[in-house]
Amino acid sequence: MNSFTINGKTVYLQQILTQSIESYNLNSFELDTITFIHNWISGQQVFSIKTSGSTGPPRMFTFTRGQLEKSAIRTISYFNLKPGDSILTCLNPSFVAGMMMLVRAFVGKLKLIIVTPSSNPLADIDNKKIDFVALTPNQIDHAIEKSFYQLNQINKILVGGANLHPDLEQKLSVFQTSVYHSYAMTETLTHIAIRHVNGVAKSKIYHALEGISFSQDDRSCLIIHDSWLGIEKLTTNDIVELIDEHSFEWIGRYDNVINTGGIKIYTEEVENEIRQILHDLELTNNYCILSVPDPKLTNKMVLLIESAGGTVTDKNAVLQVLKNRLPRYHNPKEIILVPEIILTATGKIDRIRNADMYLANTNQK
Repeated sequence: MNSFTINGKTVYLQQILTQSIESYNLNSFELDTITFIHNWISGQQVFSIKTSGSTGPPRMFTFTRGQLEKSAIRTISYFNLKPGDSILTCLNPSFVAGMMMLVRAFVGKLKLIIVTPSSNPLADIDNKKIDFVALTPNQIDHAIEKSFYQLNQINKILVGGANLHPDLEQKLSVFQTSVYHSYAMTETLTHIAIRHVNGVAKSKIYHALEGISFSQDDRSCLIIHDSWLGIEKLTTNDIVELIDEHSFEWIGRYDNVINTGGIKIYTEEVENEIRQILHDLELTNNYCILSVPDPKLTNKMVLLIESAGGTVTDKNAVLQVLKNRLPRYHNPKEIILVPEIILTATGKIDRIRNADMYLANTNQK
């Protein structure tokens, strides 16, 4: 690869090496992207990557060039990408998913097409041939609505960065193209397990990539062993049903478990149950479940619903419907309307900031 396109402009690698980056008229995304590319082709050996901050304050991790290359080789092999194949990157290179898309292009000698991250990154792609793309759930949901034909022409689509809602997964199940969902984190340089979202191999079970095996701790949380990256025992807060040492089904986050009245409730499970009920009530609002302190129950479940997207005229009526249809202990004790559900930079629910918003709303009463 001696060149790439970024927002429709062709940039040659030799230009990046011989010209000052400041001489380009770049937006912040383009600057971050070309700065990383400059560092990579200049032979930089150590890279720092920050986490999204969805489960706590953002943290910084450092990796060697060799580790990034091994991760890229593993992905290239799994998706059978060949030199000259076209990949679209539309993710922030300051985070691991966007950075690794760039690394894969260089390691695999792939044709690199870069666009600024947006809700629908296919809007300005025209009819370019794309063999592989990584998208967030929010991006692919918008692309289904606005760029369905183009999306369905991509050879392979990897969705990651957050959970797939059941209704989005249903939309993806009818696609002709191959759609995958990843289990990934910054600490493992993106995905270490993949599941099929559509086709005959469709499954809820994640399967390990080469060199990776799994075990569990006494909380039923996943422990990752990665011989390629030198990870001996990475303990996560993801509760799983372990099928064998190379596969699992994801249940939820341990730090999102709500202990209410001595009963443990999985936040993500309840959110999935609520989605269909709100849909039946013709409420398309974004929402999330929070755990907040309660003097009687220790903690109680609260449902935050965005004001936009539908009118909740009677919160008590909605609570009653939820109580009638949800399993025992899964019904929220309160509904709070908020201007927005806060997301992280990578599109995940920011439960810490949403909890702060709930407390601020409560204190104003």
